[in-house]
Amino acid sequence: MATKKPIVSVVLEEEINRKLKEISKEKGISVSKLVSSLLAEALYLEENVFKDEIYQDTDKLSKEWKEKLPVLFTKVLDTTPDPIWIKDNNLRYIYVNKAFEEIFGKTKDEFIGKSDIEVLPPENAKECVYTDMVAIEKDAPTQSYEKVKVNGEEKIYNVIKTPIKDKNGNLISILGIGRDITNFQKINEELEQRNKALEEAYQKLKQVYEFDYLTGFYNRGKFIEILDIHIQKLKEQENPEDEYLVLMDVCNLEHANELYGFQFGDNVVKEIARILNRISPALGEAIFGRISGRTFAMLIKPKKEITEVIKTIDNSVSDIKVILNNEVFKFSPKMFFTIRNLSQNVPLLSAENLLFCVETTMASAKESDELTNFHIIEPNKISQEDTLNKYVQLIDKFVRKNDASIKIDEIKDLQSRETKFINIVGGIHDGKRFIDVVEIYKSNIRGQNFFRLNQIFLEKVRKEVYPKLEHKAFLDIGAFIVYDSIFPESDILKNILFMKDKIIFTVCESVITNNKKAVLMIANDYNIKFAINNIGFGNTSLKNLMEFADLGILEHIKFYPEVFKKAINNNKERAFIEGIISFAKGLGIKTIATSLDTEEELEFAKNIGIDFAQGKVLEKVLI
Repeated sequence: MATKKPIVSVVLEEEINRKLKEISKEKGISVSKLVSSLLAEALYLEENVFKDEIYQDTDKLSKEWKEKLPVLFTKVLDTTPDPIWIKDNNLRYIYVNKAFEEIFGKTKDEFIGKSDIEVLPPENAKECVYTDMVAIEKDAPTQSYEKVKVNGEEKIYNVIKTPIKDKNGNLISILGIGRDITNFQKINEELEQRNKALEEAYQKLKQVYEFDYLTGFYNRGKFIEILDIHIQKLKEQENPEDEYLVLMDVCNLEHANELYGFQFGDNVVKEIARILNRISPALGEAIFGRISGRTFAMLIKPKKEITEVIKTIDNSVSDIKVILNNEVFKFSPKMFFTIRNLSQNVPLLSAENLLFCVETTMASAKESDELTNFHIIEPNKISQEDTLNKYVQLIDKFVRKNDASIKIDEIKDLQSRETKFINIVGGIHDGKRFIDVVEIYKSNIRGQNFFRLNQIFLEKVRKEVYPKLEHKAFLDIGAFIVYDSIFPESDILKNILFMKDKIIFTVCESVITNNKKAVLMIANDYNIKFAINNIGFGNTSLKNLMEFADLGILEHIKFYPEVFKKAINNNKERAFIEGIISFAKGLGIKTIATSLDTEEELEFAKNIGIDFAQGKVLEKVLI
């Protein structure tokens, strides 16, 4: 039966524990480190102070302390849960506390005067002797991690060993103190495993984010990043080597998809990528990307003339074998290349805007360059880039001023000539003319500042135009605004919701086609009305019109001005517009003709059944 501790002893232990915790908190150190420090000081005092001849003839109080000090420190050491031990300069135990006894299941008497080899399990003894020697050699406190089996369970201890010296600098003992960090270590290992899993997930995500899943080439976003780096490097060089941006369009890929299915088209893309990788050394320094479904992009520092490089690529992929459902098919890709020498007239545009610009050039070049399958953008023929750069600089200027230009037109009933609506368009002004956001978007300008211009425009409409509105208004918004509006915390969405009672939000056909889910989400979640702009320019299907009308979110459509103007003298265009008007009336959708400049155009609009119109021929209010 265990011996009960005297009440005084228990109270003393609790008081010591309380005092230790107070001091450790005050000093900002752990109890273990505090005990270690106190013990080191006690040993120093015992060896260098109380044994010194000067203190032999002390008064009664000093003698009292000489007797009490060892007892006091023994009590302190035995109450701490951390194992503490002291060895002499021969590395034999001269003291162990209760926590140390409990770990190894031995009493103090079994340790005192013994070495590690004599009392500890072999694996622990070797580690203890080694760390003792390290502490002695370093002549400073050292830290190590030691594993010990306690009641069959492996525990991990953070061990600090401190050499203790006398006043002459001679080693008299080694103080050791340990802290059980098993749970902490397990948590740390779990965190490491989770971090490893997160790192693996990040790498996979990075693969998805940076690389095209079919080809393994860089995707559009990553290719733009790399292109931007190359442009910046070229700007820093006086006489840079020739480096080319090459776009390669597989013109008949869509036909292959329609004929054999999308799996066949995917296999065509994979095979082209495989061939490009194989011939890459013969081209020079080459970086490949896939920037759209059928378009590859390349950065090439050629070993030979760029035209020869293009021929090498074209010949290599002219006839390829495609495997589908264990059958081998022959396919002849029809390629078109567009080449921009980056070293001559180093682009002033951002990489993103440059890429859009070269894509636009490629689209028009395919129609005009009928005798060849490649188009080289001449250094002195980059007017489109110059225009884009002008727009970029203007946008930057307006964004820095936190400003946007606004144009407001009246929309009138064609029969009564009464003003029924107001049309609001945002944009910039170059000092001579107003350039609206739709024109800017069509010029292929993208980027954060263009997005910010749209934000500024909306804020300005809410603060300056919305409070004065006497009629409902159409407000032209772009893809950026539609996309950002799906986020509840978006400032753009807040502005839209604030104005929705007086505003019908107008989006282009292409925005509806490419962002249909986002448009439907915004309309359904927030009861917002939309109108479709530029009907006839994009590819909105009649099915989309029907779906939007049935949901009650589409009440108006606006015709693309050029299509409308052509219809005056073109029976096919007229039949197209009349068909759309008839279909719209059946769905309860009102029609609007835009940019009417002449009385002839106005009369034509009335004759074919257009409901409303806007343009120079009608009274216009400008802000």
